[in-house]
Amino acid sequence: FLLFKKKEIWFYNGESINEAGYTTYCYVQNNFNLQFDSELKEFTTTLDLTQHENDLFNSINTTFKYHIRKAHKQNFQFISTSNPSVDDCKKLIKLFKEFAAVKKIIAMNKRRIFALQQSNNILITTIKQENTDIVTHVYLYDKNRIVLMHTFHNLNYLDHQIRGYANKYLHWKDILLFKEMNFKIYDFGGIDLEKVPGISHFKLSYGGKTEEVNSYTRIAPAFKLFFKLYKLLRKKNK
Repeated sequence: FLLFKKKEIWFYNGESINEAGYTTYCYVQNNFNLQFDSELKEFTTTLDLTQHENDLFNSINTTFKYHIRKAHKQNFQFISTSNPSVDDCKKLIKLFKEFAAVKKIIAMNKRRIFALQQSNNILITTIKQENTDIVTHVYLYDKNRIVLMHTFHNLNYLDHQIRGYANKYLHWKDILLFKEMNFKIYDFGGIDLEKVPGISHFKLSYGGKTEEVNSYTRIAPAFKLFFKLYKLLRKKNK
């Protein structure tokens, strides 16, 4: 089964895909006439980073703007890492695993994190206070679009109000950083108002527009043939 690894293609633009003994997963922002085995339509909220900084800030929910201003008065340090080392990624994975266990959510995909580290397509931002991490955001990106993959906070930081300020402030500092880095689109990484209404409304509070995104999965021909043979053998042995 190790021969049939999954190949992920983010920001797919319709280019041809070389297939071998793997399953192909594509994440795209537009519709293509693809001969894929399955298609999943999702929604996300995005910000146009070509807007003026004042317009971006004025688009934010009034309460969030107030909290960002409150956060600005705190002794916060904003840290960004656009080329994390392997050790940085190991630490990131470990911290998120501990967070995920408490929150009962899925841990990070280690294979994806290390692949993005090798291809230099991962960026990590953090708000610290007195050298203590409070909240961390993890992004993947291409030339124009940067997508939020994970957010998590320090489980030992117990001041929920200040932590909330820090998280909102980190999103704002991220927006300013990405604008400065000439990214065109800030993608909040998906919304689902039915399954996760709280998180979805949080993301929508930054004033972005809602857009449809799609993910496609194609099973490699060799993998399909393997399962056909496997089913035939099972029938014969019954």
